Amino acid sequence: MKKTIRLTSILIMFLLIITSLAGCGKKLTRVKMGIIDTDVKIWQPTVQKLRRQGIDLELTQFNSYGQPNNSLFHNEININAFQTTAFLKAWNRENKGNLVSIGKTYAAPMRIYSNSIHRLSQLKSGDTIALPNDDANKARALRLLQSAGVLKLNHANVPQVSDVTKNRHKFRFFTVDAAQTVRDMSDSTIAVVNNNFAMEAGLSPKKALYSENPAKLTDADVNVIVVNKQDRHQKIYRKIVRAFRSTANKKYIQKKSVGSNIPKW
Repeated sequence: MKKTIRLTSILIMFLLIITSLAGCGKKLTRVKMGIIDTDVKIWQPTVQKLRRQGIDLELTQFNSYGQPNNSLFHNEININAFQTTAFLKAWNRENKGNLVSIGKTYAAPMRIYSNSIHRLSQLKSGDTIALPNDDANKARALRLLQSAGVLKLNHANVPQVSDVTKNRHKFRFFTVDAAQTVRDMSDSTIAVVNNNFAMEAGLSPKKALYSENPAKLTDADVNVIVVNKQDRHQKIYRKIVRAFRSTANKKYIQKKSVGSNIPKW
């Protein structure tokens, strides 16, 4: 009889432990976020933080700026974080899209690099310049070249190569996907490179021939977290924004990017 009671007690205790463990297992809500593959490390602390809050933030990685917005627009992902406000505006205009920003992340200066010269004053007539091929980054690159004294532009809001009004050295421009600008440094005299791709390639900001002034970057140059317009008030997406925009994450981003990514919150 005592043996039966003892076995029954053990069984009850076992069931209570199992029940308790099951109760501790919190069901996670999955959210698919599109990012450029160079930003995985920047988002890892936020992924871990959100997991503790019941959100499984799945990072869907892309290797080109041309992909994440299309994927979001077609509901293949729920949210993305890779683009500047200017890029978002241009994409919506070109694709009749309705994607909207729900929060700023960081700004990153664009820079001019070269494998063949050490100063812009070494540029010669007929030299080649590689630019990102999307309108927003191309316009930004051209403004940077104008700031560096390489060329002059008209007053177009989103300048393109056709808006160059002064090119006395007859530099030749060619455009490639922003992700390919580093690779194309071997085929061009200089290349205008976005910060994330420069970092991935191990290009130090100190090696740049010229850089945007961080103090002069505008809201148009700041990266943002983006959703479809109908989802802009969803609490779970706002929770992701808050998790990313913490004081601890600000310090982490500055350290991880060696100061080249500038948090904007």
